[in-house]
Amino acid sequence: MATKHCTECDKPFTRPNSWGWCERCWPFNYDPASFKEHHEQNIEQGKSLKKELGIPANVQTNRSPFSGAWIDDKWIGYYFEFYGVVIKPVPTETPPGVLIYFTNPEDPRNDWVEQLWQQKVTHDNTSVYGEVRWHPKRGERASLQGLEHAKGKADIDLIWRGLKQLPSVREEVKRGRPFGSVSYDLDTFLNRSIKAYQDLHLNLDKLPTQYDVAAELRLGRATFNRLLKTYGISWQQIRNSAGK
Repeated sequence: MATKHCTECDKPFTRPNSWGWCERCWPFNYDPASFKEHHEQNIEQGKSLKKELGIPANVQTNRSPFSGAWIDDKWIGYYFEFYGVVIKPVPTETPPGVLIYFTNPEDPRNDWVEQLWQQKVTHDNTSVYGEVRWHPKRGERASLQGLEHAKGKADIDLIWRGLKQLPSVREEVKRGRPFGSVSYDLDTFLNRSIKAYQDLHLNLDKLPTQYDVAAELRLGRATFNRLLKTYGISWQQIRNSAGK
């Protein structure tokens, strides 16, 4: 069988799969049973969350995570997650509720609006997390979850600070930081790529790929690869610097 190169890490491999990724970058491709189980678990979790939030089962939803490092270095350690109903194409009249407008510079036809039914704030240093839920009939409600794991007032203050930041995070998306539009100088790109890799490695059940890091930095994979080439940085250099 002819040797191919992984589209993520560029290492040679011989076992075929539909994504063109090697076993290390996407292990589920090599175990159909595990992939099926993983996929089915996600579907069931999605159904359960829809029911819990009161979202109709036949409505398309989307989960959008953002690292605080994407906003500013002072927010490193925070993670913001938005879950809501996908409205596509973008409507002419503004829908009710809190909205995020997602744009695709490469194809405006793929722009969409996400009507947020759940917003979450977490931080690396605490198990407490913040949540804001919205329902068209019941309105909006903010709460702190996991308080039984709080080590003290500092944990609570940390999450409240993140909850107060939610409007700013949404504005960053609306106003000029759509996917693929972020620009980085050499030092910022390298440092944030290393930080993103380290953060992802702690939260994923596999080694982060170039695609994972690019998404964390709000870059398309092609743009991420172009910046690697422009600045003379290798993917292995980022992994080595991250200590993985």
